[in-house]
Amino acid sequence: MKKAFLLFSTLFIFTYLLAQSKFEGEIFYEITYEDLIDELKVQENFLPKNMRVEIGEDYIKSIQPSLGGEQIIITNRKTQEMLVLINVLEQKVALQINEKDFNSSSEKKTSKIQYLEERKTILGYDCKMATINVNGSEVVVFYTKDLPRMSISPNFYEINGFQLEIIFKTEFFTSITTATKIEKKPVEIKMEIPKGYQRMSVEEFKEVFGADYL
Repeated sequence: MKKAFLLFSTLFIFTYLLAQSKFEGEIFYEITYEDLIDELKVQENFLPKNMRVEIGEDYIKSIQPSLGGEQIIITNRKTQEMLVLINVLEQKVALQINEKDFNSSSEKKTSKIQYLEERKTILGYDCKMATINVNGSEVVVFYTKDLPRMSISPNFYEINGFQLEIIFKTEFFTSITTATKIEKKPVEIKMEIPKGYQRMSVEEFKEVFGADYL
């Protein structure tokens, strides 16, 4: 069961956007669940129900509620360096990650993307469908080319479009993450560690909490 929650959280832990994109604003996502196993049904109220992504000139910031408070990921659009602010075992941690850290710790194996004919309209945008296999779990993505190319996970980085819906199917549950609002506006984001957070490197984090959390 622990692996189910870890797989869910790591799916959305990295937010990529091509540096040349001129888009600035906020994207709001709603997360719903289907096919929960019995053990998860009693905990459904504690599962994340929404996510917000802020896209500024230099940085991207994603905010998602978690059991210990908000999980925040701030990404430098040019260097892809990331600051992850999380609550782990009632401890506030500021985890600094670069692309090398992620590549060395990731065991994700993504199959070739399959582009399908199915389409749907989300927030007025025409979206095409693609499927990907992530760690043996099927992910269905609906993306549009009418917005700048964006990926809310490195698993989807090769998809040439902006992902407005992600359907993640595992043996434990199915999660459906759908964009509910897009606001184009200037956004100011700073990569700063708030008071009360302990700064850690990836290696330090593994030593304290174990490799399973990454």
